[in-house]
Amino acid sequence: MTVPSSPPPRRGWPAVLAVAAATFLVVTSEMLPVGLLTSIGPDLGVSAGTAGLAMTVPGLVAALSAPALSAATARRSSRAARTRAD
Repeated sequence: MTVPSSPPPRRGWPAVLAVAAATFLVVTSEMLPVGLLTSIGPDLGVSAGTAGLAMTVPGLVAALSAPALSAATARRSSRAARTRAD
């Protein structure tokens, strides 16, 4: 009678934590200034509309670059993106 071996320990948690931390940082850096626009504008000597452009331009860049990046990497193997290169 053979005893089944235990599965190897999962080594993917550092990657999951890295993605979670990166997502937190990106969302925080994009959304935090939105609540501060009315305070940022006068301190910089610009109107609220001009301060709003400070949030609009990065959003447009992200909206345009995400599909372009997806199209540029569409031919790459999704398996290679999901696995580590040892």
